[in-house]
Amino acid sequence: MSWEDAGILKASPSRLKILELVSKRPMTPKEIAQQSKLHLSQVSRGIKEMEKRNMVKCMTPSLKRGRIYSATEKGMEALRIARK
Repeated sequence: MSWEDAGILKASPSRLKILELVSKRPMTPKEIAQQSKLHLSQVSRGIKEMEKRNMVKCMTPSLKRGRIYSATEKGMEALRIARK
């Protein structure tokens, strides 16, 4: 269990929204932006930050466009802690 990862989520409502969405089903950044009402740049930044912490994973890394992201087990655990 990672309290630091949960803290990262609590510190940023946009990261929390992004992770909640990709924890339900894999999505592209554009889909995340549309459903969360966040700017695409916010979504991209949040994904990049969480990808570095292994909280989200790109399921299609060979694509330049249309990348699909999903929550990792570590991300799911951080989300459970952050929701408490």
